[in-house]
Amino acid sequence: MNNKRAQFFIIGAIVIILIVLGFYGVKNVIRSSNNSEKIYDLKDELNVESASVVDYGLYSNNDTGALLDDFTDKYTSFAGQGKSLYFIFGDKDNIIVKGQEDVLTGNIGVQIGNSEPRIPIFQKNTFKGNYTSTDGQNITVIIKDAKYNFEIKPDQNFYFVVTQESGGGKQVVKN
Repeated sequence: MNNKRAQFFIIGAIVIILIVLGFYGVKNVIRSSNNSEKIYDLKDELNVESASVVDYGLYSNNDTGALLDDFTDKYTSFAGQGKSLYFIFGDKDNIIVKGQEDVLTGNIGVQIGNSEPRIPIFQKNTFKGNYTSTDGQNITVIIKDAKYNFEIKPDQNFYFVVTQESGGGKQVVKN
């Protein structure tokens, strides 16, 4: 009789321990991802993908400028929120500067206990302009008072600047 009673208490203790561990393991956590890694991954991706688009255009005798124009349209939607992308492409006679800026317009908050996580709301502003390099060698693009210089080669060019504001700072990558 004592054996069965001891077994009952041991099983009961195991069940209680499992319940306590279950409560300990289940918790809600909001973690911010490391955005600096994502923006540098984006830089690597853009380098590879844009080179493929240019190679395809040159190999198949397609209008590389039109292919890059289409590529930048599709890539801006793929890049995600909170990033501003600026593209400079074309040849020395016709340089296209195109981009999309994500502007933080507000946020939505949900109060849960003592915390109030916020979800940012972005508005997308797009622009495009055609230019000609006056000296045929360089172009300077000014983005929010920052100057970025690019060398214009006679053949097809593709440059980009990606900016992201996070944690009170601004991250910029370019090729």
